[in-house]
Amino acid sequence: MFVRTFYSLLVFILLWATDLTAVQAAEGSSAEVVQATATAQAAPTGGPEMEIKEPDYVFPTLRAVEVTSITHSFGFKNVGTEDLLITNIKPSCGCTKAIASATTVIPGATAVLEAVLRPKGKGGQQSITVRVTTNEFKDNQHVFKIKGTVLADWRLLPQQATFQDMGPGESKSRLVHLNSMYVPDQTMYRITELQSDAPEIEAVTKEYVYPTEPAKGKGYIDVRRPIEITASAGKEMGKQSGTVTVMTDDEKNPKFTIRVQWTVEGDLKFVPRRATVYEINGKPHTAKVTISSRSGLPFEIVSFEITDKEGKVCEDLRVEPNADSSDTGKIYTIGMNFQSEKRSESRTGYIHFMTTHPDIQDVKVPYTATYRKPTKDK
Repeated sequence: MFVRTFYSLLVFILLWATDLTAVQAAEGSSAEVVQATATAQAAPTGGPEMEIKEPDYVFPTLRAVEVTSITHSFGFKNVGTEDLLITNIKPSCGCTKAIASATTVIPGATAVLEAVLRPKGKGGQQSITVRVTTNEFKDNQHVFKIKGTVLADWRLLPQQATFQDMGPGESKSRLVHLNSMYVPDQTMYRITELQSDAPEIEAVTKEYVYPTEPAKGKGYIDVRRPIEITASAGKEMGKQSGTVTVMTDDEKNPKFTIRVQWTVEGDLKFVPRRATVYEINGKPHTAKVTISSRSGLPFEIVSFEITDKEGKVCEDLRVEPNADSSDTGKIYTIGMNFQSEKRSESRTGYIHFMTTHPDIQDVKVPYTATYRKPTKDK
């Protein structure tokens, strides 16, 4: 009995010792795996690495007419363990070009990125970026910036004053601005004289308070000198033109020219300027044309005629008088009157309204008519 008990106890001890050894071995193996993983994560990866000391360049305030380009070289170094490759260079504006002195930079070597900004046509605060892409494992895009203020040269906005749809004796006005930029304490030039070459054109400078300090957030003063241009139509019909010469006290820019155009169309006017009608996928669209007297003179429409773009009489449109017409204003509804064998077709021409007006017997209204066949169900 004692021998059997002793033998059972011995077997139990041996089994327990075997299990303990296996557990310790497993724990040791897991620890080694964790340690190996941690070591692998902590180990340096190497590879290329770009180091930039000064990625931003701020150029001094300058006038656009005084320089043709602004050039700056950004230096950088490969502090990594493998070759640094420049794979792409992309400026944010077409006004800027950039090129690297080398597209492959070996470890420890330096190179430069040369950026050239052409300020022509620019004005105010500028912020141009150049994005460089490399073969780095992490953070492979770098941004270089060029900042500064460009003082735009004199600018006429708009350069031309245009007046349309004028009746005899009618006057119309609009503003044109002569702009320029300055920094504080810089000489600020002024308009000294306005000269017109046509009796129908008058030009005057509007009252303007010249600013002395830059607006909030700006490092420059933007001066916008208003000039009021007035065109007075005579009895002559059709398109007419003239100029206004603006004189300044700037010796480098002593004068500027504003082109002025106006069109005299007589006492009768029509709106819209073109009758546009169409039928698309079976859905028609009409237009309303109003013919009225600027002076309030009564008149009648005695007949109308439609001609195509070659001047031949046609029946492309339906023209129907509107009940809302008056003695001094006639309203007509214009609609489609043709269907084409083609899939889609547009026709143009004129609607001629014959009037009893003493000055204008034929009012020509241009039209565009478009037909598009219905889309077949698939």
